[in-house]
Amino acid sequence: MRMMLFRRALIGVTGVIFILAISRHVVAREIAPNSGALSLPSQVSRQSTLSLLLRAEATGELDTPTTDLYLALALTNDPRLPPAYVGQGTWRGTLALLRIRRHLSTATTPPGLVRSGTATSQAMYTEIASILSTDQCDNKSENLTSVLDTDHFHIEYSPALVSNGLTISDFAKWLEIAWNTEIGTFGWAAPPIKSNAPSHKYPVRVSPLSGGLLGVTTDVGTYAGFIGDNPNTPWNDVGAEASCMVINSTIGLYRNASNILAATAAHEFAHSVQFGMNSFPTQNGEDMFVESTAVLTEDEVVDGSNDGISYLWPDLKTCMALFTSNSTTDFFPYEYWIVFRAMTERYGHAVAGGIEQWIQDVFETASIQGNWTLDTFNTAFARRGTTLGQAFHEAAISMKFDKQCSATYRQPYCFIEGASYAAATANGQTINPAIAYDAVLTTPASIAAGSIADNYTAAWILLPGVAASLHVTVENISSGGEFRSSLACDTGETMVIVPLTVANPNNSQSSRVSLPGQAQSGAFPVGSSCKQLALVITNQAQTAAAPISCPLESFRVRMSTTPIVLDKHIRLPFVKN
Repeated sequence: MRMMLFRRALIGVTGVIFILAISRHVVAREIAPNSGALSLPSQVSRQSTLSLLLRAEATGELDTPTTDLYLALALTNDPRLPPAYVGQGTWRGTLALLRIRRHLSTATTPPGLVRSGTATSQAMYTEIASILSTDQCDNKSENLTSVLDTDHFHIEYSPALVSNGLTISDFAKWLEIAWNTEIGTFGWAAPPIKSNAPSHKYPVRVSPLSGGLLGVTTDVGTYAGFIGDNPNTPWNDVGAEASCMVINSTIGLYRNASNILAATAAHEFAHSVQFGMNSFPTQNGEDMFVESTAVLTEDEVVDGSNDGISYLWPDLKTCMALFTSNSTTDFFPYEYWIVFRAMTERYGHAVAGGIEQWIQDVFETASIQGNWTLDTFNTAFARRGTTLGQAFHEAAISMKFDKQCSATYRQPYCFIEGASYAAATANGQTINPAIAYDAVLTTPASIAAGSIADNYTAAWILLPGVAASLHVTVENISSGGEFRSSLACDTGETMVIVPLTVANPNNSQSSRVSLPGQAQSGAFPVGSSCKQLALVITNQAQTAAAPISCPLESFRVRMSTTPIVLDKHIRLPFVKN
């Protein structure tokens, strides 16, 4: 499926340099052939139910209360959901359920306007509350007749409802792998179990879910709810929750069903850990952090599941602090996982103490500080002797070139599974926004100007290949912003990186970050052979721990075959106080 997504510069949300149009292929997993399922001819109908509903809300086709009502019907397998909003693409329901609960908790008038002729907002949310009160992890719409107790899970299911090539043993196996890896091998804090939970094990229901819903984890149910302090952590979690999980018993209908089941178990159990240490999101701005780290967990638990490839790629023109989604059909922020992967692969993939330890540090920091902020990630990187700004810049380079790690392509400027990402991009499954340069400069005398937003965004500019040395200067001509810039050359055998620096008049160590009124410069050496030479600029100005806006900051790029002599002072735009 292909849709065109046009990004525009939105002050406070999105930073876009120049004018950029991004083509994105949106992929929905399809029902396997010969499964007895109907073949849907419409491309739109192969989107997920979640995507169809949120897209309808975004276009004004549905108001917010109606969208929430339909989401509640989708989450509870209720046949009253209009067929037009039943998709075949897969989705996960944890964040969708959280969205509804946020709206339910909003004072007397939940958000969203109701069209004339429909029920009042309050009446609709009363109905939604009624729908959800009889379902979620108790899943009363299905009478599950059998029980399987494993080492850590109490699994309720019905044999007749688990079919299509998977057995209940497969569900049990991948759930135990998730627990034994995340809790056992990685040493994450086990989620607390309510005293009334059967066999004192984590409660799971394997039950049919409609519209491609793979699973949902929640803290609402007979065996779930408030704990306060998780006894499995050495600190007071204050708001730790016992949770429960529902996994779709019909996952076997999908192609690559085993991989999808493995990824779903690892992903949803990561949410169980988050609930258990009070590091699940409390507000909208935290959703991306929670979901992207859960997707990142999938490959750490089951290397090769590669389920996250279907979410690639995020557009780094949208600041990290306010990132929601890159797609007009996905809407939920799973795809940012690749940015965190690019930042952390150097620590070790699918091994204890590697990427997983960074994820664990992030979870624990969010728990201790009581919320997710940019400082949550700053803290995790500081423990490894670097900064979020530097890690983000290096990730922007590796995402631009997407090279497979080898003896000559070395981290942090490559991906361990880069060939898989490149193959997905090449065969039309995904589009990498970084492939489309923000600007293409054809001669050394070129001058470019643009802007990118604060709070971690990136821009890529293609530079000309020249035989002589190429001198490049990036000037910060804004009243804000902190720009980090590098010349990145792919020789076809390795990556050559030349960081631009700000000269220090006192002859002390120069800075790699340009503040307002400063310029950073660098030269690419004579005789270098680049198949691609790019200028990578990132804006690492962090305006707050949890910013509510991401202002655009401007820069100017100059090039020459000889050293560039700038005016003594860079003229900044007038800013009225």
